[in-house]
Amino acid sequence: MSYYPSYTALKCLEVSARLLSFTRAARELHLTQGAVSHHIAKLEAQLGVTLFERQAGGLALTADGAWFLQQVTPALQRIEAATEGLRSGAHRQQVVRLSVQPTFADYWLMPKLNRFSLDHPEICLDIVVRSGDGDGSDPVDAWFEQSTGAAPGVDAIKILDLIYKPYVSPARLHALGHCGMPAEPNAQALVDILRRSPLLKTTAAQVWENWLRQKGIISRIDPAHLNAGPRYAMVSLVLKAVMDGVGVALLPGYLTTAPLAQGKLLCLDDEGWQSDRPYYLRWPAGRRSAGLATLLDWMERQIASGML
Repeated sequence: MSYYPSYTALKCLEVSARLLSFTRAARELHLTQGAVSHHIAKLEAQLGVTLFERQAGGLALTADGAWFLQQVTPALQRIEAATEGLRSGAHRQQVVRLSVQPTFADYWLMPKLNRFSLDHPEICLDIVVRSGDGDGSDPVDAWFEQSTGAAPGVDAIKILDLIYKPYVSPARLHALGHCGMPAEPNAQALVDILRRSPLLKTTAAQVWENWLRQKGIISRIDPAHLNAGPRYAMVSLVLKAVMDGVGVALLPGYLTTAPLAQGKLLCLDDEGWQSDRPYYLRWPAGRRSAGLATLLDWMERQIASGML
């Protein structure tokens, strides 16, 4: 058994290599400089190689030392993480792995999940930021996404309806000759603003057509103008563009609460178009772990009480 290095010797190697000094390593490890030198010398004897070159200006790893350090560092990190996990009781937590789209996570979901974590410290949420449920190479227990809900092999609960309304920045409205929102907005003023502004879009460009048709003014917007305008891969980029005065955008309410309160956005019309693809939490049918069941029960109670 003495053939294998001790944890202390390997830690002396890691810290000495990082600081390139036995003296500084000794201070970090709360050992004497002589003890660190002894552990390194014993380690070199066990391995039959020289790990450090002792130079006037300090230490330098040899090629053998650099290779060995690269191999053992992940093992040291795992030992330390496992030790901390065991001491803190984290190993007894139920892990629920979730994926979520970044904008939805940033602007709406994470405060809710943080409340859940405070309510249920026995459950560890492992959050992966990506679109949908991935390609299967990095499996999750459940995922948040815009969808039509449950499907063959997939269960779901609805989390949030998406209602889109038109927004503009105060600066752009002023540039168009409107000093502010009229007390009673009229269709002609709305059409004028839309005709004279780029209509900002995400990849779900049909949202504009659906809203204009519902509003009854689609015939008053030139199709070429409707199909033109900047397009953005993420709705958070659209939010930034409309606040910067680039154009008018249809945005879901979860994105606009703070900018409206801060005076960075104005809502052009209170009539909203409700998407047929709300946000759902979805998971493989028949694969509801105890931790996921707790999360689902918590979310359903939050929805019922109006807290979500």
